[in-house]
Amino acid sequence: MKNTVNMKDNSKVVHGEFGRGLLSQVIRTFHRIQALIERKKAIRHLNTLPDRLLRDIGVERYQIHELVRTRGTLTQLAAQPTRQPDTSTDFRRVA
Repeated sequence: MKNTVNMKDNSKVVHGEFGRGLLSQVIRTFHRIQALIERKKAIRHLNTLPDRLLRDIGVERYQIHELVRTRGTLTQLAAQPTRQPDTSTDFRRVA
């Protein structure tokens, strides 16, 4: 099936299945590149944080790449729940 598009001068341009497939491939590639740039930005930002702050948000430095890869961008990462602190340890002094 072919689609036609009317131009200003009343001529017609025919777009076949190949044109639509190619366009969708270009768009998909563009979105993948955008996502890659966002992930690299998130990794760079998280790597600038001190270890203490990373621990406060429930992340160890060695986990940054995997965390960003599986959870997405910083905006998505902020929306994800982090691990809860271990409250089972009793810090009272034993005399």
